[in-house]
Amino acid sequence: MTTAAAVAGNGGKTTAVLDTYGKPLKAGQNYYIVPTSGKATGGGFTWKRLPKWPKYPKYYVEQLKQRTNFGDPINFDTINPSKSSTIISISSNIKVNFSTLAVQKYGNSNWEVVRSGSDGAKWVVEIGVVRPKILSHIKFTIERHNKEVGYMIKHCSSDLVCGGIGLVYDYYVGQILGVNATYPMAVVFEPGLFFTGETFNKSTSDT
Repeated sequence: MTTAAAVAGNGGKTTAVLDTYGKPLKAGQNYYIVPTSGKATGGGFTWKRLPKWPKYPKYYVEQLKQRTNFGDPINFDTINPSKSSTIISISSNIKVNFSTLAVQKYGNSNWEVVRSGSDGAKWVVEIGVVRPKILSHIKFTIERHNKEVGYMIKHCSSDLVCGGIGLVYDYYVGQILGVNATYPMAVVFEPGLFFTGETFNKSTSDT
């Protein structure tokens, strides 16, 4: 599994989010989100379809079980286009998108926080639904993890919830990504050029 030495060596001396090579994250470039050692025991992330919605597919983000499977690449967009810098900074507002063409064909690859379809009590990360996006629902930040080496992805909005992104349980689809303030997942960012092609050991599909 990818080490977090570059992140640990940062020591809080820069506001830029760093990849596993110690280089600042840049908007529009592909990365793999990889959990660090600790409570996160699986691999990277991909999408999972909810079978009860055949006409308007709903897709959720799940963590792959194999630690050697980095899943599907993602990229970040800055929320404020007036800033000329493409560097992703700590606590800056960003959008998170899957880069894989297989999911982009459904019309939207933005991560969005919505209520769980099973009980409505949890807030989960959804993609692939074509509808007007509410900015507060697709806005994320990257923060330094306060308990483990690495970073955490965080979602906060005044009309929803606030917390780090981690694993939550949904009745229909099982373990998926959602707002988990108790156990936010510690992650690092592996540059997409580390691998050949768009995916690495992909074991899931959109069927």
